[in-house]
Amino acid sequence: MTILKIITDGGNLRLEIREEELDIGTTLDCGQCFRFSAEADGGVSGVAFGKRLRLRQTENEILFYGTTAREFEEIWRPLFDLDTDYAEIKNRLSQEKTLQEAIRYSPGIRVLRQDSFEALISFLISQNNNIPRIKDKTGAVQRRLVIVPFDAKFTPNDADFRPFIKDELCEQGSMEYLA
Repeated sequence: MTILKIITDGGNLRLEIREEELDIGTTLDCGQCFRFSAEADGGVSGVAFGKRLRLRQTENEILFYGTTAREFEEIWRPLFDLDTDYAEIKNRLSQEKTLQEAIRYSPGIRVLRQDSFEALISFLISQNNNIPRIKDKTGAVQRRLVIVPFDAKFTPNDADFRPFIKDELCEQGSMEYLA
């Protein structure tokens, strides 16, 4: 992606981009993940890799609220796959007519490079639901996802140490609860 400029400003980070290269709303609302929600002011907030993020996109920029340049480089730049040249990929794929239509439909969508366990849980939930139901106004499914410790680190000295928590979450009862 062509990032024209990165500007840090009092705990916020602003990217100047070409409008067609990234659509945050479409990317976060297409069913790849369910831990981000649209806000009334047009922004989006959520959690990835144990960090909370609030962002807002305007025509040619994306504002990352409350993040440092280091967090951006270590977490958000890889998550949003900002170093991949999607323009080149779209150019190659657009040789196929069906793919041309898909590219025109959502030109700014990106593949999220998220935690693999979180991606698996999102996939399993989406198999038993539809995106509007998962992202409903009550937030019922999303609230359940908040309890899942995708990247929590525990040691045997912790009272709530459960080394097989990810396996437990994949059991039938857990999946029924999440779905």
